[in-house]
Amino acid sequence: MRTRALVWLLFAPLCAGICAGNGQEAAAGQSARSAIFLFGPAGAEAARQAAHTAVAVWRHWLSQPGSTAELRRSGSVDALPLDPKSPVKSIEPAFLNAAREARDTDPDTFLNSIDRAVQALAGRPGLRILVTVVETPPLSADAEAQLKQTIDFCKANSIRVVVLDPAAVPSKYASRSLQALGETTGGALIRDPKALDATVLIASAGSKTAESAYAAPAAAEPVTANLPDLPTDLPVHTRFMRISPRGSQSFGVQMAVGAGRGGITEVDGGPNIEDTTGPMRGLFLVESPVNALHFDIDDNAGTYTARARVTQIARNASGKIVWRASKPVTLHGLLRKLAARRAGNIYYMREVVLPAGRYTLEATVEDLIAGKTGGVREPLRTGMGVPGFTVSDALMVRPFDGAGDKFEADQVLQYDGDAISPLLDPVFHADQPFTLQIYLVVYPDTYGPQPEMSLEILHHGRVVGRSALPFTDKIRNEAVEGGSMSMVGEQKHEFPYLATLRGVQLSPGDYEARVTVRQGRNALTRPVSFRVLGNERTAVLASAGPNAAAAAPANREDAEEAEYAEVKLPEVDPVHLAADAGAPAAAEQKKVWEEAAATALSYSSRLPNFRCNRETHRLISPVKNAERFSQTDTFIEEMTYESPKEAYRTLEVNGLKSSMRRDALKGVHSRGEFGSMLKSIFRPEAAAQHKWSGRAMTGGVLCDVFDVDVPVERSNFILTFNLRQEVAGFHGRVFVDEDSGLVRRIVLQGGGLPKDFGLQSPTFSLEYGMVRIAGEDHLLPLRSVLQVRQGRQVVRNETQFRDYRKFEASSEIKFQ
Repeated sequence: MRTRALVWLLFAPLCAGICAGNGQEAAAGQSARSAIFLFGPAGAEAARQAAHTAVAVWRHWLSQPGSTAELRRSGSVDALPLDPKSPVKSIEPAFLNAAREARDTDPDTFLNSIDRAVQALAGRPGLRILVTVVETPPLSADAEAQLKQTIDFCKANSIRVVVLDPAAVPSKYASRSLQALGETTGGALIRDPKALDATVLIASAGSKTAESAYAAPAAAEPVTANLPDLPTDLPVHTRFMRISPRGSQSFGVQMAVGAGRGGITEVDGGPNIEDTTGPMRGLFLVESPVNALHFDIDDNAGTYTARARVTQIARNASGKIVWRASKPVTLHGLLRKLAARRAGNIYYMREVVLPAGRYTLEATVEDLIAGKTGGVREPLRTGMGVPGFTVSDALMVRPFDGAGDKFEADQVLQYDGDAISPLLDPVFHADQPFTLQIYLVVYPDTYGPQPEMSLEILHHGRVVGRSALPFTDKIRNEAVEGGSMSMVGEQKHEFPYLATLRGVQLSPGDYEARVTVRQGRNALTRPVSFRVLGNERTAVLASAGPNAAAAAPANREDAEEAEYAEVKLPEVDPVHLAADAGAPAAAEQKKVWEEAAATALSYSSRLPNFRCNRETHRLISPVKNAERFSQTDTFIEEMTYESPKEAYRTLEVNGLKSSMRRDALKGVHSRGEFGSMLKSIFRPEAAAQHKWSGRAMTGGVLCDVFDVDVPVERSNFILTFNLRQEVAGFHGRVFVDEDSGLVRRIVLQGGGLPKDFGLQSPTFSLEYGMVRIAGEDHLLPLRSVLQVRQGRQVVRNETQFRDYRKFEASSEIKFQ
């Protein structure tokens, strides 16, 4: 059986080049024309013939002044501009290579490329034509629906398509939408390759349609003013969760995306702006509380019944319905279980594919017994998936409650086999600890480095908590690599992720959780908002740990272990220095440094006596694979600060109560966070070399950042190993609050240690924040990271300081 193949060539005129219509139209566009050549899947011979045909059409197209052209292939976002002065012998190989490389592209990926070209054309004035060469393949039902949406988009924006199907006998399984693509958009369907050039000329002249070929692109803004208001008798929430576009990941094909391209920007360099590179696939979700429905009660049978209808609608920019789904929902059960049912929600979820553009989502829930209806409209501007590396939208979730929730969907939302329910309007309460669970899907570049993830909690734009999230999945299946033709495994391209923060307590207000996923130099951030209700109180955040993203453990022992493993505060994320923001004058830099030194040297004397809990997680990784950390143990200490001394008492080791002395705890330890480290930098004897290097945000405040350097001979950065002590020189950065002159963050890297010493390459970071003790605010450590190389291992201590409270020495006399 011969596999039917296809080749598409897209010609995309920017402005009218062949004048048809009135004189006003002719004046609009003789100056510029543009063509896009896009190759898709094809058999070898069909691809070769199509390439030669395309070269001939390209030569004729560029023969007119002002014409431009570019070459593309399906599955790629790259474009090769074609110079009209280039000789044919240098252009023809490029066409042949593009045709050959795109030969095996699957139809879904090709339809995504078609849609990318359509969206690019829609934003350009003038004549717009797509010319395709295709041995029409069969398409799935979803692909047919996507293509019909693309056809409607072409018609709405006067984009014409010429289809060349060179098959002598078209397959009876061929897509009818593809065959009708030409005629329905004002183009043509032809069989003879020799007629391609003439057909393009006719379609450009506009003789196939009564609509103007020079129509401006359709308005992009959603039109909702003329739509009737929706009733609000029932509370309804809706959300569109963007996920990866179909076909954006090709098996066994490396697709590298550079920083700032393809929708990926460096998070340190500014906001994340994702450019359009394909159609948007996503989950259209609707949520409504069950207790808003009316229930019919049958006391004799001891049962309850409620009936509703959920409807989803997507409207385009002109208000026209482009997608619709509806589902009746019946809730029926025993009357004794009605209270549990009323505590749940009705969920309706469908997967939708929309071409890029601006839409309005509309969701309604009808109570079929009480005759009440509630509805909501939300604007949606679709973005695009990114080939190689992208991340879905983030969604707040909770465990699925089968006794209360009713989930109507093609499939229930799951993570590691456990059903989860979305929270489209997440609300928590300040008077009790709660658990934050954030669900998203990571689509990494399988040939890139291991992704790194972090989570920030913001309140009024200020960071009130930060934590790293472990990404432990192996993104590349090496079993499918190499030169062997046999497939022994399957390359996974999507990685569902569930980030969990337990024991969170926040003061009332509106918050935003931001999950950032980094791969190499590229980063994407996904925000999700939530609210906290209740009376005002101090916020206390529990941080996520190594197993924060794990599913619920299967047994009690695993649950206890995960409970302790899910508390971690790792190394603070890198901060971008805005060095070009304008350096202060030398005198001002000197003043800032001197004020910071003064406050640092007097830091200990200004601290009250207090106690806090110091929670440390020790992780190790092999030196050759330093990204793969695994946690070895956890211990909690109570630290008592009675100026200027620090005393430690062990409370727990690996989740078990312990009174073990600190010097009996194995591994690496740090101390000096409460003043000693500051003094080591600013003491006069260190004579630290310092230089202003830029400004940066840390802990939600803007800081002046200074590079510092202290050599070994003037350093007191002391490391001890097996009773042997050595001093390391260090360099690093100091972050000074512009307003208060207080040091908010320190990052130091040690060096100069003897090669035979057991600890090497020490790094230390410490972040301060304002903490209220006995009604007064004090700048105190919040988190620290100590990392050293010990033999063949990298050891990392990640420490969180929490539960600060006042300490007062006292005595008593007991009478018997």
